[in-house]
Parts: sequence; C-alpha cells; structure tokens
Amino acid sequence: MEHALTTTEIIGTNDPFSGSVKKSKFSYQKYRAAWYNHILYPKGPTGDATLKNNVANKLLKDIEILSLNNIKTLVMHYMTGIYWVYNYYVIGMNKINLFWYYPQYYAPLISDIAGFIGQITESTDWSYSPGQRSLNVIEQLLSVIPPQFNKVVPREVRSLMTGISVLTDLYPTKFEIDYSGKNQEYKGIALLPFVNPRRIIAAVQDEITRFTPDRASAYSPGSNLRIVRNKEVEQLVKAKRSILALTRKQPVERKQPVERKQPVERKQHVTTTGRKQPVERKKYVTATGRRIEKQSVTRRSREARVAKWKSLEPLI
Repeated sequence: MEHALTTTEIIGTNDPFSGSVKKSKFSYQKYRAAWYNHILYPKGPTGDATLKNNVANKLLKDIEILSLNNIKTLVMHYMTGIYWVYNYYVIGMNKINLFWYYPQYYAPLISDIAGFIGQITESTDWSYSPGQRSLNVIEQLLSVIPPQFNKVVPREVRSLMTGISVLTDLYPTKFEIDYSGKNQEYKGIALLPFVNPRRIIAAVQDEITRFTPDRASAYSPGSNLRIVRNKEVEQLVKAKRSILALTRKQPVERKQPVERKQPVERKQHVTTTGRKQPVERKKYVTATGRRIEKQSVTRRSREARVAKWKSLEPLI
C-alpha cells in the first residue's frame, strides 16, 4: 500500500539552501526507491558529468530495481556498528575489533531496519580478534587528517600523503560532497574513500626503517591496560569516602576579625590666613646666638611670616 503524506518541495531557485516552497503529496514507496538508488548507486569524482547524469536520471525516473540483498547488507552493517559502539562503552576495547569501520556513507531507513532485524544472524565482524593491536600515533594521524596538514605527522612518512605511494588513493585532492536533503552547506557528506587500518599499518611498517631507534620507540604502540576493582580496592574506597564524610561534617573554625586601631588625631594650628595646618616645631640657633622655636607652616604669606618672627621672644 502506498503511503501519501503532505510535505514540501523547494522550487524556483538554483541554490539548494534557499527558494520558495509549495505543497505536494509524499509517496513513501517512491521516496524509498529514490533514497536507496541515491545511496547505493556508485558516485564518481568531481567533473564526471556522465556519471552525474546517470545518477540524476535514475533518481528522477525511478527505474532502478531495488535489490533486497543490498538493503539487507546495509541494515546488517548499520546494526553491527550500533553493537560495536555498545560493546566499546560497556565492555571495553579488549573485546571489540579495533579495525572495524562502517563501510557506508548513509544509514538505512528505520522501516527497513525493523523489517530486516529479525533476519540478521550473529555477526563476528565487530568482535575481538587475537593478535590485534591498537593504532599508534602516526597511524591514527594518517587515518583522519587531510594532506594539507601533513606537517603534523613525522617527516619520514609525509610522502605517504603527498607523494606517489601505496596510500595515494586515500588522499584525493578533489571529491564529491553530497548536499541532498541538507539545508546548510556544512551538513554536506564528504564522499571520501574509506580508510582500511590494515593498509595504513602496512604502509607505516615499510617506512619505519627510516626512523632512528629512539624515534621508532617513541611512536610504537603501547600495551592495553585492564583495570579491575577487587574487594580490597572496594574497602579502601569506602574507608576514604567515610573519612571525607566526617571531615565535611565538622564545622570550620572561623577566625575572629582583627580590631583596627583608631587613627591618632593630630593637633591643628590656625594660621593668620585662617587655614588649619599641623603644628611642627623646630628649634635652631640664630646668627646672634639666640635659641628660638619656629612654627613650620606651609602656604603662609611673606607678611605673616615677618610678623611672626618679630613676635618671637628669646628663650631663657
């Protein structure tokens, strides 16, 4: 039975991220056929006009016959990825296949997941294989960074990204970006080649002879550590928590505020001009041998100073 729902369609513009909208009928069967034709049909490099036209014709005319085996394989890969992520977080790295990757750019429709999930048999692609090791720093960098940033990898292996090497196909200078169904440019899906970790490891091993012994040991992968909590550790953790709980309950002794000393009030002296100045007396001997006391007052007029000098009496 064909489903019909109301949906919208962008028309009247060449820009995929703007335009006017009109209402139309949504056919689930046509959408399903177009979706799988789009994600399962091969895509070529930028500039391949023939392949682009073939893909467009298949999407518009809806003439591609869907392969149930292809859809089932897609669902199988998707569910394997979900199970891999679950075991990675719940069990740990020592129980999963570190070289597994999702070999698709898109996800299946939820209706097909529900339809095929009962037919999926047990898969071992995600499980741990004896003798596997984790990727070292060089191999991880070669797996994720573009060739424009090759300076972050050791100089001995930069030629694997920029020159002619066994990994040249993993670092294309031009590639397709799928904007179908996206309303923002950054949401586009970059159709880059899938990275097989075994190819990266083999290529790095061929170049490892160019490393000095110290540099080779610095970039060598380490061993996995498995941390298990036993009863003794549990008792230590409980004892530590109880001690912390007791220390938190005790009130913190607060320091008493320090009393500040009151500032000493200085004596004020009124000058002839009416200004208050601090009294500062100095004793000295004049040219005539008389010992007198002088009041050192700032900003006093010359006349006031002369009058004060005349009023001074010799000290006995």
